[in-house]
Amino acid sequence: MEKRRAIALAAIVLMVTAVGLASGVGQMRAALAQPSLINVSARERQVDGQSQGEVLVGNQVVLRIRSSAGGLSAMQRANQVAQRLQAFLRSQQDVTAADFRVARAGNEWAVFAGDTLLITADAQQAALNGTTPERLARSWRDNIAQAVTTQVAGYRAEAERSSSKIVPIVSLGSGTRVGAAQITGPATNVAQASVVGQIETTFQDVVRIRIFVPLESVTNIQRVPQVNVSAYGDIRL
Repeated sequence: MEKRRAIALAAIVLMVTAVGLASGVGQMRAALAQPSLINVSARERQVDGQSQGEVLVGNQVVLRIRSSAGGLSAMQRANQVAQRLQAFLRSQQDVTAADFRVARAGNEWAVFAGDTLLITADAQQAALNGTTPERLARSWRDNIAQAVTTQVAGYRAEAERSSSKIVPIVSLGSGTRVGAAQITGPATNVAQASVVGQIETTFQDVVRIRIFVPLESVTNIQRVPQVNVSAYGDIRL
């Protein structure tokens, strides 16, 4: 009977470990998808009685549109750029400055995010900014790339920041125990864990083995990667 129990518990351990590895891969991929968290918006402002459109990445203005073009007002153009950039970011797992470039679009200079056309720097817009279309496009590209990559770096730093907290222990094995454990790891990962699962078994009836697994919840047995148990205490009921 004891041998069967040990085999069963070993199977549970292997299952939890496999689930944890699969979960870890998914969560690491999700962690790379931080560009989707960046908010891109557009707003209107009045300058000398004229309506202008601004595109913002977070709280940073990355470009201003001072004139209408293609049948769209300045504000409509700003909204279009914001929507295109937001859609691009949501489709990416990671973003670098190299993803933003300036290239020709027909006879005009334009800013691209990957293969997505964000905006063209037409001659009228360039004249209003006192520069050439190419220089204006490069200025917009630099502003967008800097704002986006700065925010992505901020999300990564937050994900890597160490944290700890106390969570309850739910034990399986020779008896039911109620206890608490201190878990540590990257802040975003620690925040996902709500309980520590404990599995008990023995080796040849001599050595008692206790395995602690940080989990998302008692109903959703997903091992949280990069989170460790640093201390624990329990009471046998």
